[in-house]
Amino acid sequence: MKRLAPRKEYQLDSVFNDFVNHTFHSVLNNKQMMVDIKDEGDKYLLEAELPGVKKDDVEVELYDDRLTISAENSKSIEEKDDNYIRRERGFSSMTRSFHIPDIREEEVTAEFKDGVLSIDLPKKDTTSKSINKIDVK
Repeated sequence: MKRLAPRKEYQLDSVFNDFVNHTFHSVLNNKQMMVDIKDEGDKYLLEAELPGVKKDDVEVELYDDRLTISAENSKSIEEKDDNYIRRERGFSSMTRSFHIPDIREEEVTAEFKDGVLSIDLPKKDTTSKSINKIDVK
């Protein structure tokens, strides 16, 4: 029986696996902004993870009961060795919006520390709402 030469699929498999692993890894690294929102009774505490983002690249807006957090991140790598030059650039942006009614907008505060954005959202006092009886005619 004649023995077949080993197939060279491993090269294609290797290229395919490198492509899949790189693509999958890239998708994971471009992850969505992870957010935790906690009800602390008199306020909400929102914490957003923004790893690798600088404070100056974070924007927080509150308009018409909608809180919007935006962040941008850019990276640049330059490598020089003899006649070989490699330059890679990357840019990413993330935006999340939340509908948060009954907030005292003038008292909202935000702090950015160690890649985590913390936003205190004090609630309006809703316990003093009165019930208006409407006459039916």
